[in-house]
Amino acid sequence: MMLYRFLEYGVNGKFYDAIKGIYHKAFCAVRMNGVLSEWFESTIGTKQGDNLSPNCFSMYLNPLLTDLKSSGLGVHIENDIISVLAYADDLVLIAESEADLQSLLNILQNWCFKWRLAVNVDKTKIMHFRNKNMILTNVNFTINGQSLEIVEQYKYLGIIMDEHAGFQKTADLLAGSAGRALGSVINKIKANKDLGFKSYTTLFDSCVAPILLYGSGVWGLKSYKVCEDLVLRACRFYSGIHRLAPIPGIQGDFGWWDVRSRHILEAIRLFNRLITMNNNRVNKKVFLWDKALSKENWNSGFKSILLDLGLENYWTNQTVIPLELTKLRIQSKLERDWQHHCSTKDKLRTYRTFKTDMDTAVPLNCNLPKFQRSLISQLRLGILPINIETGRYTSTPEHDRICGMCNQNRVENEAHFMFECDLGSYHFLPGGCALCLLLPVSNFFWSPPWPTAKNFGPPLCLRQKILVPPL
Repeated sequence: MMLYRFLEYGVNGKFYDAIKGIYHKAFCAVRMNGVLSEWFESTIGTKQGDNLSPNCFSMYLNPLLTDLKSSGLGVHIENDIISVLAYADDLVLIAESEADLQSLLNILQNWCFKWRLAVNVDKTKIMHFRNKNMILTNVNFTINGQSLEIVEQYKYLGIIMDEHAGFQKTADLLAGSAGRALGSVINKIKANKDLGFKSYTTLFDSCVAPILLYGSGVWGLKSYKVCEDLVLRACRFYSGIHRLAPIPGIQGDFGWWDVRSRHILEAIRLFNRLITMNNNRVNKKVFLWDKALSKENWNSGFKSILLDLGLENYWTNQTVIPLELTKLRIQSKLERDWQHHCSTKDKLRTYRTFKTDMDTAVPLNCNLPKFQRSLISQLRLGILPINIETGRYTSTPEHDRICGMCNQNRVENEAHFMFECDLGSYHFLPGGCALCLLLPVSNFFWSPPWPTAKNFGPPLCLRQKILVPPL
């Protein structure tokens, strides 16, 4: 049947003979766990892994697409009708009514019977895309006499399509896959303990972020907490802090973009591709049709994003948006939002005094051991177990959270802990409090060089043991 299709397309002569020779008396074997099965003759299908196989299949299937399109059934997009979407051996039939969809299924059934193809009924599903206030169809759709299941969602090309055009399930799916990839990265970090922050960032951007960004130009116009939580998990692991650490502090120290900002950049890349695309392409036709509607759809959501970034003139003029300008606008908005959130977090009372830019903190780049990095991060983010922090869990008023390690009757906050407390057991350590007093406050607290950071861990460790004695 496939060779007959080649003749229909005018393929003949030596090239036809070469293809015929490839598939004449083709024998195959299966290798499993290093064991090779007996050889058997293959009389159906194309050769797996052969460069010619995709073209052979496309030529075989194209007449089906022609029959479906010529039926006049499908969704009307301006002056065009879209009845089928095809990718490899996956087909999507689209119709505006139940009767039209059943007619398309009948065309598919008749064509498959004629050309000896079988439809996998178990994997063939029906979805009714509709608003939430609409009732689900109760029509029984059939093919080859078998009923097709009506489902609420379906995974197509890695994206979960929802009956109400929502993408929360897609976000959950990709976040789960990205979480497994992050687990693999974390295992590599544990196996290579001296891996620095830049290497960790590269691994995250190469192995984890692409999964979160898959297809996000289409579905990522909204914020999805499950995706943001994954990035925070990656940050918490490297800095060695717990889940109660204030999120703005984590974002400020790492300088990483949140997932929503990455999704916005992907959406802008998609927009740039669409407006430069030939008007005959289905993608472009759908984009222009969606733009004309511009109500609670992709274009309306994308337009509001551009307004927020001050890039609305590119939407009005339908011109390519410069990516460098886009990155600057996104970074500027991130920093404004970050500064606002920092000002609302009590735990960042000391942090916001010195940290003014959303960029990678120097301690993260010092390649400190994990334990020292954790202690410094806890101190910076206001979650070190000193009285100013632990007092909130016992409902102690802030002015009563007095340091119990000295006789100065001062509130035990980060400044007192670092530069004022005269705890006797702290002075015997190398450098001790003298090291704190000799260095400028901002230099020591926020940008410690390697020697300072190296000596900073033991005092914090000792103080933590005093404050939180072992059970």
